[in-house]
Amino acid sequence: MLALISQRTKIKNDPKVLNELRAAYRWAVNRIFNSADGPQLLVTVGEELPALVATTRDYDLETNLVGGSLLGLQTLWAKLPSETIFTRLIPREISQQDFIAMDSSTAADPQIATGYPVFYAVTNFGQVRFAPSLPAATVLRADYSRIGPAPDPTTNPTQQDGTDLPSLFHDALVNKACAHLFDTLDDDRAGGWETRAIDFLNTAIYTAGKGTRTARPVETRPFRRGNRRRGI
Repeated sequence: MLALISQRTKIKNDPKVLNELRAAYRWAVNRIFNSADGPQLLVTVGEELPALVATTRDYDLETNLVGGSLLGLQTLWAKLPSETIFTRLIPREISQQDFIAMDSSTAADPQIATGYPVFYAVTNFGQVRFAPSLPAATVLRADYSRIGPAPDPTTNPTQQDGTDLPSLFHDALVNKACAHLFDTLDDDRAGGWETRAIDFLNTAIYTAGKGTRTARPVETRPFRRGNRRRGI
C-alpha cells in the first residue's frame, strides 16, 4: 500500500505517507463499524484472557484484550475455577435492580460467585464490573468488535485475516491516503481521490457483508437455450 500511494502521489516521504495511511485506516474502521454489517466484519470471537489472579469486581477489559482496541463488546463468558466449560454472563445496566442486588458487596467483604447467574456492566467504555465478584483463577472469554493494529511495514507488514482489515478494503485505504496527501498540498486532485475512497469502501462493505444478508449460498443460474430472446 505504501508503494502504491507513493507511486500515485509522487510523494517519497515515507513517514508522511505512513501517517496518512494510518489516518485512512481509522477512517475506514469507523465507517465499517457504523454500517449495517460492520460490527460483524470487525468481530473477534472467543478470545480467551489470562486467568484472574485475584477476586475481581472491576476489570479493565480493553487493556487485557490482545486482538485490538475495543469497539463494542458482544458477549462475555466465564469459566469458574471448578468448571471445564464457559458460561455466558448476563449483560446489565449498572443501575438495574437485579445488578444492584448482586453488586452490594464491598472490597473488604466481597460477594464472590460460586455459580450463576453472574451479571456484568460495561462502564467507561472498556471497563467491566461483575456482580457478584469473580474468584481468582476464573478464565474470561470475549466476543467483541475491535480496531486491529494499523498498517505498519515494521510491526504489522502483512495482512492477517481475523486481526487486520480484509484485503478487499485496501484499495479504499490507498485512495483515502492519497486524498489526504493531496489535501496537504492544496492539490485539487484531493476531491477525486476522496470520491474514489468512499465508493471503493462502500463497495467493499457490501461485498464483505454479502453473506450476512443472504439466507443461502450464492447460486449461479445455469445457461438455458430457451432463455434467449428469439430472433437475437
